[in-house]
Amino acid sequence: MRLLSRLSLAQQVMLIVALGLIAAQALNFTLAVRERQAFSMEAAAAPAIARLVDAVDAAGPEGLRERRWGARARLRVSAEAPIRPEMPRLANIEALARARLAQDSEARVRAVRAALVEGPRGNRFVIISVQTENGTWLTSRARGPAPVGPLIWGLAVQTLVILAVLLVPLLLLVRSVTRPLSALTRDADAWAADPWNTAAPPALEPLPGPRDVRELIGAVHAMQTRIAAMLREKDVMLGAIGHDLRTPLTALRIQAELVEDDAQRAGLIAEIERLSGDLEGILSLARSSANIARREGDLVAIARTVAAEFRARGADVVLEERAALPVRVDADAVRRAFTNLVDNAVRYSGAATIRLAEDTATASLIVEDQGPGIPEDMLDPAAGAFVRIEPSRNRSTGGHGLGLAIVAAIARLHGGALRLANRPEGGLRAELSVALA
Repeated sequence: MRLLSRLSLAQQVMLIVALGLIAAQALNFTLAVRERQAFSMEAAAAPAIARLVDAVDAAGPEGLRERRWGARARLRVSAEAPIRPEMPRLANIEALARARLAQDSEARVRAVRAALVEGPRGNRFVIISVQTENGTWLTSRARGPAPVGPLIWGLAVQTLVILAVLLVPLLLLVRSVTRPLSALTRDADAWAADPWNTAAPPALEPLPGPRDVRELIGAVHAMQTRIAAMLREKDVMLGAIGHDLRTPLTALRIQAELVEDDAQRAGLIAEIERLSGDLEGILSLARSSANIARREGDLVAIARTVAAEFRARGADVVLEERAALPVRVDADAVRRAFTNLVDNAVRYSGAATIRLAEDTATASLIVEDQGPGIPEDMLDPAAGAFVRIEPSRNRSTGGHGLGLAIVAAIARLHGGALRLANRPEGGLRAELSVALA
């Protein structure tokens, strides 16, 4: 089952059908060879049995005198049994000889033996011996059965013809099913590069295939359209909420400044600032998945700008210089994401080291620090919305739990990803990758 799971639907169907046909042909081959061998053996032994019947009738009760076996002799009389007991016997030929003797001859025989022996030139002979009433052995021989090689070749060619006749139409049928499914997979991957994609999926061209497959493709496309509409409504709703809440929060801030009690005023202002921070974080997360405008840019220039901003605040930020790294991104969105990563590093460790790297498909901004890192079981969930690694409720140390979620969303919108890993020497390594231009 594990092997089948690695194969496509077409490959699985072809493999199962081919194995079934081969198994059926193998069974048919075995039965045909056995039947052919039995028939050939009986056909080869028939002349020798007929000679024995005639010889037994001619001998009568007195028996025949012993004769020497000549080079071409087909009948021999001897006192000793030419077929020794340890030689492989042909039970079916012995039974056939007994039946013919009982049917066609009135003479009685004591024993019947039959064997297949090799000739001097590699040919084979069927030898049949009967012991008459007076104890002498009467032996006859005939050429052995025809070889089964031609039969094997014939069955092999038959198997190949059957496989070709059945598998070629089956392949065309399966491809008519899998081709539209492959197109649907590519379309879904292209549209769902980001879970917050609000762009409507492109209309699918009519594809050939069975009716139920076409209905499946239409249902998936309709579902994508509904999801895109819901996400667009979400962005509009968040924007409206942000617009409506900014005004009362500003009014509350003004009212709080008028409170005469210093402790009460400070508490009110801190709570209003917390609500404003939550609101801005939510709106920033919503904006990260919309209004992305990609333009030609330099990732190194973006990193220099962010590093210079933090150095101006007195932060210890080191940027490892390198040559320009051209990309096609929304510079403002990438700068916002990169700023979040550097801000986390400076907040938790007091310093940050910035490096840039690239491979065949992506360019990466890497931020390393020497802080406490992230627990291993939290590395994957850390990029989720409202996930706070720092356990306290202090907003100045724990943030809003949206920074890494914003970074991950921006990375996905640019064909990349956010990868977090604890460094062996201590601290965290955060890598923001985007697709190369």
